Amino acid sequence: YHFGSKDSLINEALKTVTVQLKKAFGCLKASEIDPETKIECFVKEYSKVVRKYPDIIRNFISQSLHNNPEDEYQEYLKEEGIELISRAIGSMQPGEDKACLYMRSLQLISSLSFPILIGDRIQETIGLDLNNPEIRNRYIELVVKNVVG
Repeated sequence: YHFGSKDSLINEALKTVTVQLKKAFGCLKASEIDPETKIECFVKEYSKVVRKYPDIIRNFISQSLHNNPEDEYQEYLKEEGIELISRAIGSMQPGEDKACLYMRSLQLISSLSFPILIGDRIQETIGLDLNNPEIRNRYIELVVKNVVG
């Protein structure tokens, strides 16, 4: 009742999660750490948020697919987020063109979001339990290795 409608409640939840996701991008701004550590920090922090709020992330992705004009997170990715990721990757891949760096950035974000979209079906389908911290950490290490080369 406080929010007036289901859509208002969902939008407030999305704003809250957006703030937390933006904080994960803060790892990429830290000048005192090396680029690979920045990426690892970002992936771990981003993963914590998407694991904590899987339903909200699914809703965010659904809204993104339907071009919701009020999507603050998508705007953040467009204005700053993808650039932060590509810059960190680019410092480990000197000479790689901008398009390829953006593709690697997209791979990174996608590899973190897709397991949330299919949820427990990962375990049913291939037997991996990404809720298990050991498996999840191995997954994160592999994602970082594959994206940054």
